[in-house]
Amino acid sequence: MVNEPKVSIIIALYNTEIYIEKCIESAMCQTYRNVEIVIVDDGSTDKSFERCQAYLGDNRVVLLHKENGGLSSARQMGLEHATGEYVCFIDADDYLEEVYVEKLLYRLLSTNADICLCYSRFISGNKEWTVGYDLTGETYKATENNLKSHYREQCAMFFMSDSWNKMYKADFIRSTGVKFELPPKMNGTDLAFNHKLAMHCPQYTTCSDVLYNHILLDNSAVRRRGKKLLNSYNTIMGQLLNEADTAGILQPISNQLNSIYIRFIRDGLADAVKENPGIKEIRNLVHEACLLYKDMYNAYPNMKSAKYISCSKSLDLFNYCFGHEKLTTLYLVIHKKLKKHIS
Repeated sequence: MVNEPKVSIIIALYNTEIYIEKCIESAMCQTYRNVEIVIVDDGSTDKSFERCQAYLGDNRVVLLHKENGGLSSARQMGLEHATGEYVCFIDADDYLEEVYVEKLLYRLLSTNADICLCYSRFISGNKEWTVGYDLTGETYKATENNLKSHYREQCAMFFMSDSWNKMYKADFIRSTGVKFELPPKMNGTDLAFNHKLAMHCPQYTTCSDVLYNHILLDNSAVRRRGKKLLNSYNTIMGQLLNEADTAGILQPISNQLNSIYIRFIRDGLADAVKENPGIKEIRNLVHEACLLYKDMYNAYPNMKSAKYISCSKSLDLFNYCFGHEKLTTLYLVIHKKLKKHIS
């Protein structure tokens, strides 16, 4: 074990007393034994912290407590306290297959990659399905040249919205200076983190085994009402533009970032429409989105000349409508009626 690298499993939790024991035990029961389990309690008000204390008899467990500051601050605290050469981030209401660490670490070591993804099992009630992407034994190096031409496609391939289906080389994260830094109560913590890492030319590899079990809860942050995704996505886009500028690739990938931003706006508006607002509220949402878009590109002069790159027919249609507030409102009204009819 002396020569085996340590893997830090970071668990950020907030009020998950019902699920946390299964999560911790799935980390403790890994076939690969040289692990460190860093648990960060983000100011839970239930019995989550007390339940975690029962595992302190295992010297691999590190338990931290902080005032509530949101998922980003909890993940970042865990990362700063982790001592492993490799790290992974686990949601407190999910659980791992016992070979999760062994299989992902083997892929990273055998390919000398920086990030490894696995297949995940999504569980919602009595329904299950798997999601993943397979490089069939190969690796993908995000060089500066292919970032300039394929940044958007690369981000789509490697599931930027999730960090729990990945293992990372800790030195690579530190070398980039990238942090979890999304403000509290905003969605997209992992999305921002992974998008920014992608700008620093990581080498990716994958594992086609289903190693992670992701539980979809009705009261989760992703599914809660009133998320205000427009504000979250706008903050994330600001971070991406700053990171691209720091990495010296802002101008080469500006068109791709513009297309990603259009998708963010479309998805943020579509999510708000799910909550069944009236036409007046939809009109106000569209006006807000247009103002955010204009303010973003006023703040980044290099982006004013950025063009939209065709992504899909549905997004192309939205982009066409987004050029005029009335058309965007009409688009969302129709979208709302179609969703209601389909459901």
